[in-house]
Amino acid sequence: MAQQSYISAAEFAEMFDTRVIGQLSSDTGTDAGTSNAIVLACIEKASGELEAAVLKAGRYTEADLLLLQTDDDSQLKQIVGKLTLLQLYNRRQGVIPSTVEDMRRDTLEQLDMLAKGTRILRDEDAVVAGKARIKIISQTVRNTARFVSDVPNLPPRRTRLI
Repeated sequence: MAQQSYISAAEFAEMFDTRVIGQLSSDTGTDAGTSNAIVLACIEKASGELEAAVLKAGRYTEADLLLLQTDDDSQLKQIVGKLTLLQLYNRRQGVIPSTVEDMRRDTLEQLDMLAKGTRILRDEDAVVAGKARIKIISQTVRNTARFVSDVPNLPPRRTRLI
């Protein structure tokens, strides 16, 4: 069974210079384009790396990742895109440019944080986590709810302003 890809070859090509992608994915020295078997295999490997990290943390399931992909989550796609480019660079023996080395360090740090559960992808519950919210209880609900102040040993509750 093929690994679920969280980014398409077209989306990957939009992120980076297509000439670089074509050169890195070519074994003959000619530009191989952006949608060849090597690029697709690297996308699958990168998607697998991301999936392994987030499943290890236990914060997400495969269904959650598919939902994020369906919702067009840019964080998910950026991480997979960067991991894919790193996979392409790993195919080559030689010096990696300093900008790519910085990207590698940053991406692997993000992946490690996802694996530890200290970084999250966009999630509706997580987006509102930590934000103050006020919930007003209607008088109908208040009359049927039991609160600590309803205990008979406490002074009577004031329901009207004096």
